Amino acid sequence: MSSVSSNVPLSRHRPVVYTWTMSLSALYAKALNDTPDKAAIIFKDTVTSYRTLAADVDLSARRLLAAGVTSGDRVAVFMRSRTEFIELYLACFRIGAVAVPLNHRFQTDEVTFACNHCGAKLLITDGRLYPRIQDVKADIPTLEAIYVYGDVPAILDTAMGRAATQQLTPDDVSLAATAICHGGGSIGVTFPTLYAGGSVVILEESDPVLFLDALARHRPTRTLLLPAQPLDAVESPHAEGADFGCLREVQCGGDQISPDLYAQFAKVTDLELNQAYGMTECEGCSMSPPFGIIERGSIGQPREGVEIRLVRDGQDVADGEIGEILIRSASVMAGYWDDPENTEAVFVDDWLRTGDLGRRDHDGYYFFEGSIKEVIIKGGSNISHGEVEDVLNSHPPVDLSGVVEASDPRLGAIVHAFVQPTPGSASLPSEHELVTYASDRLAAYTVPDRWTLVTDLPRNDVGKIDRKALHARAAGLDAPV
Repeated sequence: MSSVSSNVPLSRHRPVVYTWTMSLSALYAKALNDTPDKAAIIFKDTVTSYRTLAADVDLSARRLLAAGVTSGDRVAVFMRSRTEFIELYLACFRIGAVAVPLNHRFQTDEVTFACNHCGAKLLITDGRLYPRIQDVKADIPTLEAIYVYGDVPAILDTAMGRAATQQLTPDDVSLAATAICHGGGSIGVTFPTLYAGGSVVILEESDPVLFLDALARHRPTRTLLLPAQPLDAVESPHAEGADFGCLREVQCGGDQISPDLYAQFAKVTDLELNQAYGMTECEGCSMSPPFGIIERGSIGQPREGVEIRLVRDGQDVADGEIGEILIRSASVMAGYWDDPENTEAVFVDDWLRTGDLGRRDHDGYYFFEGSIKEVIIKGGSNISHGEVEDVLNSHPPVDLSGVVEASDPRLGAIVHAFVQPTPGSASLPSEHELVTYASDRLAAYTVPDRWTLVTDLPRNDVGKIDRKALHARAAGLDAPV
């Protein structure tokens, strides 16, 4: 790790702060004692054993101390997916510092903003990302130094709860296929696996060829994917003849899973996708038990150590009714960094308000129904975009849909549906066909009022439908010519 005089910024997303109930060194203590030479992390062609991981974490911790980092200091980590990211994360907690992972897609101003917001003392990056932040130090008063890993470009309650719910064992090999700077890749996959004494394979990039290659070479038993990833994998020409038999569980999170994706993935892999629900403030809140019943479209049940309530107007709702999802768990963040106003706004007593809507069926399975801010209020009636999209996505000629509101002088808002047809369809669905299909399955007031066929729906950097871009498209279509 070489020192470089520069500065660092952070994201415009509010960083969150976690409290830990036990030392993070205990995460892999049992595996270190029982199987020290077993693979802990596999990245590209490099295998890191538990013995080596422990030694590298200790070395990184000593380097941080030598750099002047003390308990409570913030260390911003701006790296692509690589083993050193995990080592630094664990080293920070070893000495009581706060690790602040930055999205490797951030540009210079975003890194600067984030570092200023959290008051970062150090910024640690890799050779490939260093050019983006080499001149930022002057803009970040708290930043004392920038460190570069390599000159060549290249949590604990959540871990315990996930390990228990997913029944992880030392025999598990987990594939971290999403960016390691996101909670899913680190807190959701890597840490629980290390806690259970298993091995972790880290993909350098989210790429179907790399995914299928890792499947053949390392035979992972578990993985967590964004919705676009399993589709890319099964549609890849390299998927022909691929053996998915090693996988015991494939979780999918970040957005709704379409009925077509469930069916296509099961047809190719003979596996059911396990839809999970979580957020930065509490990763992996709910999921289906991996060896139990998976109900398509459901986000499962609360994982070990998590409680969920559904609330409307301050009261818990009955089964089948929609309410805001509230979460209580030791895994929930302590708060937004240096932002007491927003922290206070998202907590009701010790329950976290997620801003998302859900319902629970009589068997105790939960279903995601969209975000409160995305609820369309049409003539005084609330319409969940998720409910409408689920119906449209179940229609065979529809590959994917996105629903947003459009302004209306009489009703206040109406429903505008953007529809992406299924590739290879013999004919495009007509508006009449779509209206008829939706009318047979939805209340009349929720059937879309406007329809637009598109070749592809806009997505953000984590694979979700970009509703802001859809709103802009809808507004553009409504604008007078």
